[in-house]
Amino acid sequence: MKALISSVEKVYYDNSELGLRLVQVSEESFEVHSSLFWIDCEDHIIADMYFYDTESGLIELYPDSESVLEL
Repeated sequence: MKALISSVEKVYYDNSELGLRLVQVSEESFEVHSSLFWIDCEDHIIADMYFYDTESGLIELYPDSESVLEL
């Protein structure tokens, strides 16, 4: 799977910057605007529940998302 990341949309939690917005997950990458980029990701990643951590270079779960995934 591929995750599409927006380099211009930062995400925050409790007034702290977490990283960049994960816009879309797709089986295949395709041509996108220069403000977006693709990275490989695991199959279980859901765009609105994860973000791209710029410090670690990893896709991370939003802090409040764990409770939603358990439903």
